[in-house]
Amino acid sequence: MKIVNLTSHNVNIINEDGSIRTIKASGTVARCTQSTQVVDTIDNIPITTTNFGDVVDLPLPQPDTMFIVSRLVLTACSDRDDLLVPNDLVRDDNGNIVGCKSLAMR
Repeated sequence: MKIVNLTSHNVNIINEDGSIRTIKASGTVARCTQSTQVVDTIDNIPITTTNFGDVVDLPLPQPDTMFIVSRLVLTACSDRDDLLVPNDLVRDDNGNIVGCKSLAMR
Protein backbone atom coordinates (compact mmCIF):
# COMPACT_ATOMS: atom_id res chain seq x y z
CA MET A 1 0.00 0.00 0.00
CA LYS A 2 1.30 3.45 -0.96
CA ILE A 3 0.76 6.55 1.24
CA VAL A 4 0.75 10.00 -0.41
CA ASN A 5 1.00 13.07 1.82
CA LEU A 6 -1.34 15.81 0.53
CA THR A 7 -0.63 18.24 3.39
CA SER A 8 1.74 21.19 3.27
CA HIS A 9 4.25 19.65 5.68
CA ASN A 10 6.10 16.40 6.28
CA VAL A 11 4.34 13.95 8.60
CA ASN A 12 6.54 12.25 11.22
CA ILE A 13 5.26 8.92 12.53
CA ILE A 14 6.87 8.28 15.92
CA ASN A 15 7.02 4.57 16.74
CA GLU A 16 6.94 3.08 20.24
CA ASP A 17 10.70 2.49 20.13
CA GLY A 18 11.27 6.19 19.37
CA SER A 19 12.18 5.67 15.73
CA ILE A 20 10.65 8.11 13.27
CA ARG A 21 9.28 7.48 9.79
CA THR A 22 8.82 10.66 7.77
CA ILE A 23 6.24 10.82 5.00
CA LYS A 24 7.31 13.78 2.92
CA ALA A 25 4.85 16.33 1.59
CA SER A 26 4.09 15.49 -2.04
CA GLY A 27 3.94 19.09 -3.24
CA THR A 28 0.19 18.87 -3.84
CA VAL A 29 -2.05 20.13 -1.02
CA ALA A 30 -5.69 19.02 -0.85
CA ARG A 31 -7.74 21.88 0.62
CA CYS A 32 -11.27 23.13 1.05
CA THR A 33 -12.05 26.43 -0.61
CA GLN A 34 -13.05 29.10 1.87
CA SER A 35 -14.57 32.52 2.02
CA THR A 36 -14.65 34.91 4.95
CA GLN A 37 -17.29 37.57 5.51
CA VAL A 38 -17.48 40.35 8.08
CA VAL A 39 -20.78 39.95 9.94
CA ASP A 40 -20.36 42.54 12.68
CA THR A 41 -17.94 44.88 14.40
CA ILE A 42 -17.42 45.06 18.13
CA ASP A 43 -15.30 47.88 19.53
CA ASN A 44 -13.71 48.35 16.07
CA ILE A 45 -12.85 44.63 15.87
CA PRO A 46 -14.25 42.85 12.79
CA ILE A 47 -16.31 39.75 13.61
CA THR A 48 -16.25 37.27 10.74
CA THR A 49 -17.62 33.93 9.62
CA THR A 50 -15.77 31.51 7.40
CA ASN A 51 -17.57 29.21 5.01
CA PHE A 52 -15.82 26.15 3.63
CA GLY A 53 -16.68 24.90 0.17
CA ASP A 54 -15.46 22.37 -2.34
CA VAL A 55 -12.35 20.26 -1.90
CA VAL A 56 -9.62 21.06 -4.43
CA ASP A 57 -6.47 19.21 -5.47
CA LEU A 58 -7.62 15.85 -4.11
CA PRO A 59 -6.83 13.12 -6.64
CA LEU A 60 -9.40 10.51 -7.55
CA PRO A 61 -9.04 7.22 -5.68
CA GLN A 62 -6.14 5.11 -6.90
CA PRO A 63 -5.51 1.38 -6.44
CA ASP A 64 -3.46 0.52 -3.35
CA THR A 65 -3.06 4.20 -2.39
CA MET A 66 -4.04 6.11 0.74
CA PHE A 67 -3.83 9.91 1.02
CA ILE A 68 -2.90 11.92 4.13
CA VAL A 69 -5.10 15.04 4.27
CA SER A 70 -6.26 17.61 6.81
CA ARG A 71 -9.14 16.74 9.13
CA LEU A 72 -11.25 19.38 7.34
CA VAL A 73 -10.78 17.59 4.00
CA LEU A 74 -11.47 14.22 5.63
CA THR A 75 -14.73 15.56 7.07
CA ALA A 76 -15.76 17.08 3.75
CA CYS A 77 -15.20 13.79 1.91
CA SER A 78 -17.41 11.38 3.84
CA ASP A 79 -17.76 9.21 0.73
CA ARG A 80 -14.02 8.43 0.55
CA ASP A 81 -12.39 5.50 2.35
CA ASP A 82 -8.84 6.23 1.18
CA LEU A 83 -8.11 9.27 3.37
CA LEU A 84 -5.99 9.42 6.52
CA VAL A 85 -5.17 12.13 9.07
CA PRO A 86 -2.37 12.34 11.64
CA ASN A 87 -3.59 10.99 14.99
CA ASP A 88 -2.26 10.69 18.55
CA LEU A 89 -0.20 13.87 18.14
CA VAL A 90 3.18 14.15 19.87
CA ARG A 91 4.32 17.55 21.16
CA ASP A 92 7.67 18.85 22.33
CA ASP A 93 8.24 20.64 25.66
CA ASN A 94 7.03 23.92 24.12
CA GLY A 95 3.76 22.41 22.90
CA ASN A 96 4.78 22.29 19.23
CA ILE A 97 3.61 19.27 17.26
CA VAL A 98 6.61 17.16 16.25
CA GLY A 99 4.81 14.09 14.96
CA CYS A 100 2.07 11.57 15.57
CA LYS A 101 1.82 8.00 16.76
CA SER A 102 -0.66 6.85 14.14
CA LEU A 103 -2.74 7.74 11.13
CA ALA A 104 -6.53 7.62 11.44
CA MET A 105 -9.41 7.02 9.11
CA ARG A 106 -12.78 8.57 9.92
